[in-house]
Amino acid sequence: MTERVPLLLHSLADMRELWLPLLGAAGVRSVTEVGAETGVVTRLLAGWLGERGGGRLVTVDPGAPGVPADELPSGVELDVVRDYSPEALRDLDGTDAWLLDGDHNYHVVTQELSEIERLHGGPEDLFPLVLMNDVAWPSGRRDQYYDPSRLPPEAVRPHTFAAGVRPGLAGVDTRGGFHGKGEFAVALEEGGPRNGVLTAVEEFLATRPHLELSVVTSVFGLGVVIDGRQPWAAGVTGLIAPFAASPFLERLEANRVELYLRVLDLQDTVAAVERERIAVHARLAAVRSAARSESLLAAIGAVQPPWPDGGDPDGADPAAPAVRTERGSHIAGSGGAALTA
Repeated sequence: MTERVPLLLHSLADMRELWLPLLGAAGVRSVTEVGAETGVVTRLLAGWLGERGGGRLVTVDPGAPGVPADELPSGVELDVVRDYSPEALRDLDGTDAWLLDGDHNYHVVTQELSEIERLHGGPEDLFPLVLMNDVAWPSGRRDQYYDPSRLPPEAVRPHTFAAGVRPGLAGVDTRGGFHGKGEFAVALEEGGPRNGVLTAVEEFLATRPHLELSVVTSVFGLGVVIDGRQPWAAGVTGLIAPFAASPFLERLEANRVELYLRVLDLQDTVAAVERERIAVHARLAAVRSAARSESLLAAIGAVQPPWPDGGDPDGADPAAPAVRTERGSHIAGSGGAALTA
């Protein structure tokens, strides 16, 4: 049976044919995954390691689902760290490769790369193979935040959970666009210093000439950081180069994003129409309720006996004196005559 493809491809799992061969070319036997989402990539990596005789897999995510021990391939050791990156990385050991797909903003990515470098000895030591998601639009030059309150205030740009973004729009679209439906916030402005995933990677590499970045723009961008001093560097670079230099893939991604934004616009339009329909029904219900009340009052008036001298049927005849009854209530008489209870 053909695997059902989601409407929006967004996961590293959707690009596995690109990056799994890179792990093989680098002789990877241990991997750290930062950002597990639904666990699809975790299982993918566990299966890949299992096919190669086993290895060590670390997955870091506060909500990481992990893989049950009885479902792990033979020889695969899985360590699930349910905590936030980059803080959670400080107590880890180095691994042959790292997959970064967590919080897509300048601060977190910069800290993650710095922690990876520290775990592997420092700037003078060999840097592992690092694969990163979301280095192209929309997060390449614009911060996203899942929980801005967790970050230092100076690291958080002005942002919104309520608006969307569009390619070529430096600001935000308050009526639609690509948005997180309240799940994540976007910076109000695209571009500028210390803004976005790609900006963080480029600035980190700027002072480390031995590191090179290859970017495949498909599926919001796959970034591959390669240490040119590694014995496997030429092999990995050779595998990724045709995809990183492909104008065809760039056009495909631009077209994919444009079509998906049109779908979102249609969904937003349908949602707006539905909200208006509900509001109209609520107003109609209020009108019907008021009309029923008026009809009831009219019906009551129709069965009440006529009041003499044009008196008010809903109150006392202003021409009649008020008389106190034995119960102490006031009852209006007719023509001056007292009524007794």
